[in-house]
Amino acid sequence: MLTIRDEQWRVFADCAESAFINRVVAHLQRALPEICAEMGEDAVRLSVARGIQRAREYRIDSEYDVVRFIDFLYVLGFEFDTEHAWARDILTDKLVPAEMRLDMIDDYLDEPEPDGAEVEDG
Repeated sequence: MLTIRDEQWRVFADCAESAFINRVVAHLQRALPEICAEMGEDAVRLSVARGIQRAREYRIDSEYDVVRFIDFLYVLGFEFDTEHAWARDILTDKLVPAEMRLDMIDDYLDEPEPDGAEVEDG
């Protein structure tokens, strides 16, 4: 019988997370090449690792939803989740599944402002 120790599981998890970070960095470099070039690859990689951690804090677990959260960080600002009450309220709602919370952020951003102004927080 094969036994995998906790230490071995951690190595597997670290390898999986590193591969995920590589995929997200590649996605960002394709989707937002100017921003990524300005930041540099090391800073992009660090922002992705931090974004993954922050997504976990909001109970966002699926890779797809984590990437969506990181996309929001890049598009709305790296502190959008703490600077905007509307985003914080959505992300911290424990009764709503993660995918729906991210959909709600998309919906909020798609709502036109009556005077054509950008969406801001009060």
